[in-house]
Amino acid sequence: MVALLDRKLLEVLAALKNMPRTGWVQRGVPPAIAETVASHLLEASVLCLEIGVELASIGFMRSEDVYRAAAIALVHDVGEGLVGDLNKLVSREIGDLKDEIEEKAVRSIGSGEILSLYREYKEGSTLPSRLARICDKLSTYIQARRYAALGYGVEEIAETSLEEIRSMARDMCRDNHGCGKIIDSYIGKSL
Repeated sequence: MVALLDRKLLEVLAALKNMPRTGWVQRGVPPAIAETVASHLLEASVLCLEIGVELASIGFMRSEDVYRAAAIALVHDVGEGLVGDLNKLVSREIGDLKDEIEEKAVRSIGSGEILSLYREYKEGSTLPSRLARICDKLSTYIQARRYAALGYGVEEIAETSLEEIRSMARDMCRDNHGCGKIIDSYIGKSL
């Protein structure tokens, strides 16, 4: 079983490292410079770690939740290594079927831990998963700002991501102003 897991996981990781994110390519970013799914996962995970440490320092979350959030962010799109990065239109049209297909793909990797983290992200009911979702969108927003500075027409992605970040941050932070300020500071750093 270990050899099968290792081979399958290595195939998925290789695919993620070489798979440009569809939204960028559809908006004119050349595949050769388009952010890959793997680089997005890494950035989202590091953002979780950094933001989470700050949230832990104000008592908003526990240290162990910070590391769980970073791990969740690191694998939240791992299913795309098997099914591809579907665009928003297709994702909306097929709805829950997309989630079912992706979960089946993640399950086929054979890692109970990756599957558990993936499911936690999709459910979005824990503090670590909510932070991972924010960092997913924050990474997308930051990358959109980078591409916009290069002249690519990605404003719609930036605007949508920013709206989603703010909405999710309100839900996660509730009345904790320190939490909201920390999230806002990372939005501001990307401007």
